[in-house]
Amino acid sequence: MKIRLILTVITLAAIAVVVLLGLNTVRQLERTNRQLVETALPLFEHIQSVKNKLNHQELLFYQYYLDGENRQFNKQLAETSDQIQRELTKMESIMGPSAPLREIQTSAAHLKTISRKFDTAMLPPTDWDEARAVLSEFTPIADSINQQSFALLSDINDKVRHNASASLNETEKGVGWIAAMSLMLFIAAVFLLLINKKLSQALREQKRLTAFPELNPDPVIAINKLGQVDYANPGARQLSQQLFQTEDTSLLLPDGLEGLMSRARNHLGNVRLEYDICGRTFSAELHWLADLAEYHLYLTEATAEKQAREKLAHMAYHQVLTGLPNRQQLEQSFEHRQAAFLVLLEIDRYQHIITSSGHATADLVIKKAAGRLRALIDQADVALFHLESNLFAILFDKHDEVTSLVNRVIAKFCEPIILSERHFYLSLSAGGVMLSPGDELFEALRKADSALRTVSSSGGNGYREFDDELDRLYLRKTALQNDLRHAARHEEFVIYMQPIYSAISGTMVGAEALIRWHRRRDEWVSPVEFIPVAEASGQIVMIGDWVIEQVFNVAKQWTASHDEPTNLAINISASHWENERLCDSLKVQLEKYRLEASLFTLEITEQAALQDIEKTITTMQTLKSLGFKLAIDDFGTGYSSLNYLHRLPVDKLKIDQSFVRQLEESGKNAAIVKSVIALAHQLKLLIVAEGVETKAQRETLAEWGCDQLQGYLLAKPMPAYDFLVIEQQ
Repeated sequence: MKIRLILTVITLAAIAVVVLLGLNTVRQLERTNRQLVETALPLFEHIQSVKNKLNHQELLFYQYYLDGENRQFNKQLAETSDQIQRELTKMESIMGPSAPLREIQTSAAHLKTISRKFDTAMLPPTDWDEARAVLSEFTPIADSINQQSFALLSDINDKVRHNASASLNETEKGVGWIAAMSLMLFIAAVFLLLINKKLSQALREQKRLTAFPELNPDPVIAINKLGQVDYANPGARQLSQQLFQTEDTSLLLPDGLEGLMSRARNHLGNVRLEYDICGRTFSAELHWLADLAEYHLYLTEATAEKQAREKLAHMAYHQVLTGLPNRQQLEQSFEHRQAAFLVLLEIDRYQHIITSSGHATADLVIKKAAGRLRALIDQADVALFHLESNLFAILFDKHDEVTSLVNRVIAKFCEPIILSERHFYLSLSAGGVMLSPGDELFEALRKADSALRTVSSSGGNGYREFDDELDRLYLRKTALQNDLRHAARHEEFVIYMQPIYSAISGTMVGAEALIRWHRRRDEWVSPVEFIPVAEASGQIVMIGDWVIEQVFNVAKQWTASHDEPTNLAINISASHWENERLCDSLKVQLEKYRLEASLFTLEITEQAALQDIEKTITTMQTLKSLGFKLAIDDFGTGYSSLNYLHRLPVDKLKIDQSFVRQLEESGKNAAIVKSVIALAHQLKLLIVAEGVETKAQRETLAEWGCDQLQGYLLAKPMPAYDFLVIEQQ
């Protein structure tokens, strides 16, 4: 009885141990399964949601860059940013703090900062360089988030595998104990069968959860040590079917798989790569799972991202407006190309187009001009670059035909550019420098620019090669430019007047106001030298305002000291003519000095008048309504004046002195002058001849019917105070 009792007690105790062991194992498995279901799967869904919304944000950036629509961009960006933040908050509540999650949260916050910078750069006027710089910051941050997402996903997979492995080990131990006990405790067979049934169900559930990649919508492929596919999830099979019309997922494997597998095993178990499949780009990560002795290949389509990167890379080395290579590309070409010659080309008076027609029209003009340059410079040994705004560069592999090509381009460039029935007459200033091995681009650009500025300051529309004399001239012009800023304040400018006489009676009928510069009170600088410097530096408008006020003062003094009024001519520079304040400034002076506008003739050069013919007509009509007389100066030096002369409401034409000086030597010039005089009279305009220096010139011009004469033969320019005491006869 005792033995039986002891055996019974032992048996019952053993049964109790087995039952408790089995129940404990089942509870542990159920707890593990519940943890995986409630934690791993939601985390995966949140990670995938963050990646999708990040990709959507990147598309929003590029869409905003292309169409410039910021309202839709800001709205959608705010929505996706809030959604990403909510997903990250949920992830943190599920899994608690982690390094990858903190990195993702930091990058997401940084993206908000970038979006504000990008929106600021894109607001008009758009700063394209800043926009591209900000846009280029997006891809590294997006890559960082993707990398941390992969790391987070890898952590989750590791936890899944670890928990599954632990559960399996515990289950195996439990099964072992139960099997051992079964040999001794045959009377507990019924209970063991029930426990085994529950354990089997738990094992099947565990295997289902272990197959975590099945739930991943992106392709996942398991590869054995021989490089063969052991498993492919539905996403991989679907992609293979889509690309190759077969579920053979081995076709999705990258080339050089053996080397990649070796790297994965020897480099912390992870290799990142990107490759193309059937014209589509995929970002891939190959992981070595030592505990499973197999590789997992994770694929994510990156076609859109690659195209965006390529577009951004193209934009980094090409001007957005013209599509031509930019300064960065020039730097690379200069470094790797054995160039023999560098030429800089600048569109003259481009600022006038911006001032008169706006940036949008100016951009269209630049685009058309770039197309014309591309067509004119179409040679294998010549490369064209668009450096900035209205500045272009040409690299020549040979220097044999540089001058002829550049002069041909300058000549062809004079043909008007037509936009919406408006004609824009452009000209080019060009400067070139011969290159030698070892030359630095910065120094080459400086020399070419020095040559270009010499041409530009002389009126543009020409070409010059760099020489040592240019350095001296450059230093001289820089000094003049600096001193010009203070010349008016230091009272170094002086107004001179050159009388104009009737060709028939010899009576003085007016005078032209001229400016002289007594620099530092010890040097007289010719207007021929300092006016181009003032034009190039933008100081000409300030100087022009000073001249206008001084001439009005002279007119006031004249009317106070003479019985008969006289007409005073004021030269208006091209920059001043394009300035929106010109008409208002003249009205202010009329009111200040209480003078009639008919006492003044405003002279504008033919070239400046034709820069924007429609705006010129509008401005002239405004000035005529105020009572001013108008004259076209240097007539005959422009391109197509006769086409528009009948539309301009002018009173006078001034024949350029270059025609008058060669009147006696050149039959061609004589014919031109006679034709201009006849044309002016047909249009009921007065004709004035400048630069009359000989009696023969005076008599010939008077005989041909020229109305007024001006030149050293009749009177030299004189200070204003001398002019005020001159007699009209």
